Amino acid sequence: LRSRKWLIKAIKTCPHFERSGFDWEKAALACMVIADVNEDFYFGTVLRGLRAPLPTAFEASLFSTEMLWPEEALDLYGQLEEDERELLVSERWGESKLSRYVGMQ
Repeated sequence: LRSRKWLIKAIKTCPHFERSGFDWEKAALACMVIADVNEDFYFGTVLRGLRAPLPTAFEASLFSTEMLWPEEALDLYGQLEEDERELLVSERWGESKLSRYVGMQ
C-alpha cells in the first residue's frame, strides 16, 4: 500500500535522525524524527503530514491483518455499506476473490 515514490519523499523531507544515513551538518531539512519509533509509526506519521494518498483503515486491513482484521477496522473507524466494502475488496483482492471475503462474514 505504500508507494516507493512517497517513501523516498518521506525520508528526504523528514528523515529519521539515526536510520536515514543523512549528513546532518549539510542537510537543510523541513523536519526530522529523533524518537525511536517503529517504521509503521514513522511512515504513517510522515506520509499523513505530507498528505500522501493513504488507504482507509478497512483497505489497509485487507492488505495485511498485522494490526486489525477488516471487521475490527470497521468497528473502530466506522462502518461502510456492504456494497462499499465489496467494491474495496474487489479493488484490493480482485473480483475473483470477492467470494472469499463474503464467506468470511
